[in-house]
Amino acid sequence: MQKMTTSKTANLIEIIGKNIVKGNFKEGDIFESEHSLCEEFSVSRGVIREVLQRLSEKGLIEKRMHSCWRVCSKEEWNIFDDDLIDWCFEDRQNQDLYLQFLEFRKEIEPKAIVLATIRANDKDLDNLRCSLNMMQASVDNQDKFAVADSFFHQYLFKATHNNVYAKIGKSISRLLKYSVSRTYRRNEQDMNDTLNTHKEILRAIENRDALLASEIVLKVIFRAIELINKGN
Repeated sequence: MQKMTTSKTANLIEIIGKNIVKGNFKEGDIFESEHSLCEEFSVSRGVIREVLQRLSEKGLIEKRMHSCWRVCSKEEWNIFDDDLIDWCFEDRQNQDLYLQFLEFRKEIEPKAIVLATIRANDKDLDNLRCSLNMMQASVDNQDKFAVADSFFHQYLFKATHNNVYAKIGKSISRLLKYSVSRTYRRNEQDMNDTLNTHKEILRAIENRDALLASEIVLKVIFRAIELINKGN
C-alpha cells in the first residue's frame, strides 16, 4: 500500500523536483547523504526517504551504490507524471520538451480520434458538448478557456474506450492547459477561432466521419507547432 504523502513531504518533493527541472541540479550530480538532507531541511529520515523514493518514481533521480542518489538525464524523466508536467511547463521553460510533446501528440491524437469517432456513445458526445459550452462561455477568460479546452481533448481520448489511450489523454489534457499560454494570442478572436475548430471536430464525430475529424485535429496541432516556432 502506498504511504500517504504529508504536506511536509509534498512540499519537499516539489522544492527538490523543481530545482532539478530548472537545472539547478545537473545530470549526474550526487545528492548529499540522507543525514545531511535531514539536517538541511529539518525533517526526519523517514520523510527524506519518502521524498527520494517519490522523486525516483518520477525518473528525476536514481539510487547508486552506498545509498547515494544521482540526478538523472531528461531522457529518463517520467514525462507523463502530473507533477512533472506542471514543473516543466508552468514557467514556459523546456521548449524543446514541449515541441517533443507536440510531435508525439501529432502522431497519437489523430489515431485516437478515429477510434473515438467509431466508438463514441451518447454519454461521450454529451461530455464533448458540455466542454464546448464551457469553452464558449469562457472566450473572455484565457485560464477558464484553457481548462475547458483540456477537458474536450480528455473526453476525446476517453471516447476511444481504450484504457491506454484514456491514460495518455489525461496527461495530454494536462499539458494542453499550458499550451494556451504559449499558442493563443490572448485575444477573444483567437479563442473564438479555436472554439469553432473544436465545433467542427465534434460535428465530424457526430457524423461518424473519422477522416475529417482526424484532419481537423492535425490542423489544430500543426497550428500550435507553428506558433511555438514563431516564439508566441
